Amino acid sequence: MIAADVIAADVIAADVIAADVIAADVIAADVIAVGAMALANPDLVHRLRTGAPLSPADPET
Repeated sequence: MIAADVIAADVIAADVIAADVIAADVIAADVIAVGAMALANPDLVHRLRTGAPLSPADPET
């Protein structure tokens, strides 16, 4: 179920962990929060557009 179908408010998707999850969230949400993924992948938009693999987020760095 997509949250936007249930509530009449902006939907923010967070805790994104993989490119396929990000793709689903982009369809379902008004905004996605990619925090750690963007830090681990400064070229995140390019990687998502081209299907390149994502570097894992490393909380130790």
